[in-house]
Amino acid sequence: MNEQVKEIETWRNRIGENNPKLCLEKYVGRYYNQLYGSIDITKIGSNKLKIKFNSHKNLSAILEYMDNEEWLMTYDPISNGIFKTKFEIGKNKVNSINIKVSDFIEFDAYKFTKAN
Repeated sequence: MNEQVKEIETWRNRIGENNPKLCLEKYVGRYYNQLYGSIDITKIGSNKLKIKFNSHKNLSAILEYMDNEEWLMTYDPISNGIFKTKFEIGKNKVNSINIKVSDFIEFDAYKFTKAN
């Protein structure tokens, strides 16, 4: 458990000094996973994104950019975890995002493909 707390603290220390490859508006939109359904990603404030899980009314996550195209994803409720994630980018556009949840829910990440 202590190792996990240290890892999360290391990730948090990477937030705030760098900018993602693309402007935040390019990450905004609806994403789909064949098994899970859809999520919506919106911009909040000047430097964060929010994920709304459309299949789960009370589940969301905040994305904060760290560096090296990695984002810190913090779930609300927090019991779903804190993870790092990456968007897949090609030709100056966002293609997808891989989303992890706590291992007690699912071991593998879900790949959500951007619709627009």
